[in-house]
Amino acid sequence: MLKASMPMVVYVVGIMFATEKFTLFTVLNMIMNPISSLYHIAPCCFVFLALPFTYIELPKMMRDPTLRVNVPLLLVSASGAFALNMAVFLLIGKTSALTMNVAGVVKDWLLILLSVVLYGSPVTTTQLMGYGLAFAGVCVYNYQKIQSLKQQNSKVVDTSDKVEGGQNKANN
Repeated sequence: MLKASMPMVVYVVGIMFATEKFTLFTVLNMIMNPISSLYHIAPCCFVFLALPFTYIELPKMMRDPTLRVNVPLLLVSASGAFALNMAVFLLIGKTSALTMNVAGVVKDWLLILLSVVLYGSPVTTTQLMGYGLAFAGVCVYNYQKIQSLKQQNSKVVDTSDKVEGGQNKANN
């Protein structure tokens, strides 16, 4: 339930910190886009999974004499996770957390596509309709974001033209 609401939560926090602007159009787009990334929930999940692991799984692992930990494989996996987190932070730094959520939707589609192609996983008509709706939401979001950027750029150009025009009149 939390996973589906993460784009809205990220958007609201972005508005609170003035990194995003509130528009009704974006809010409506968020309601159409329930597929989200588990990425934002990972710290909370870690805390809630670490407690039972510590008291249930860890004692069993400690008592198992046949347990062997492949340290090189563990280090490669940890390095990959670290590199992924760095890439995510760079993406969010250059764009926004909302863009990261939209990229997460695309990632989910690719995972589903690979699952179908490589493993023959079945996909129902309802699931395809859901993915189509999510795709439409992403397209609408991207269109709205591009239009917003174009509008901001045209305002900057208009403002700079007025400033330059005023300076030319003052110089004459």
